[in-house]
Amino acid sequence: MIISIINHKGGVGKTMTAHNLGAALALMKKKVLLVDFDPQCNLTSRCGINPADEHVTISSYLHDDEQEFLLKNLNKYLFLIPGDDALDADSMEMAAMDDPKEAVNLLKNILDRVGEGFDYILVDGAPGSGMLMLNALYAADEIIIPMSDKDAMMGVSKIGKLIKANNLRLKAHYLITRHDSRLSLCNELRDCLISECPELTYHTIIRNTEALRQSGCNGQDIFQYAPKSNGAADYKSLAKEIAGRRSKEMNI
Repeated sequence: MIISIINHKGGVGKTMTAHNLGAALALMKKKVLLVDFDPQCNLTSRCGINPADEHVTISSYLHDDEQEFLLKNLNKYLFLIPGDDALDADSMEMAAMDDPKEAVNLLKNILDRVGEGFDYILVDGAPGSGMLMLNALYAADEIIIPMSDKDAMMGVSKIGKLIKANNLRLKAHYLITRHDSRLSLCNELRDCLISECPELTYHTIIRNTEALRQSGCNGQDIFQYAPKSNGAADYKSLAKEIAGRRSKEMNI
């Protein structure tokens, strides 16, 4: 299953979710591939890897469909395709391609080649609504839209328009992130999503914790940095919820 984690708006916990959800699924002995498809390369850095040191990145595969896959092995079950700041230029090249259909399916073609043997592929998508976002949408079986505040709803609207304009049939779920029950704005977002689209909102809520911020800064997932923290408990719960939904859909 390919899951793209996206929002038009930045700063909503997108990369944090890709990193820690992947680690949580790996703890469940699911084989997981993380794909850093954001030119900021924050997912790569969070995994303790300096993007500037990597010679084979997601950009390498975009430019050469015969490039041998050299995945970064983070642990027995967790792997990474590093990001590349060249994705900004790649996006412009995609927009200039003669075949629009080929341009929006570049990432999908890569993941189709590498995907065999993985239970989950998690794509950390770039913010905005350009070619990188479109590639993340076209590649996905499902999308997760992290939501940390009501301003993120504007990003959701733009994603919805992109999906409709491209006639995509995608399962989408909202994930409440960086939640602080002491703040009225956080509670308003939670109440809005739960009341208006309960079937599309994960039951798991990712609480706002210092451990989640610090773990990424230290190049570790939350289970390495603070395995007994609220952040670890929340992402473990999310992984179980996602795996449980998939099992039901597959009638396992």
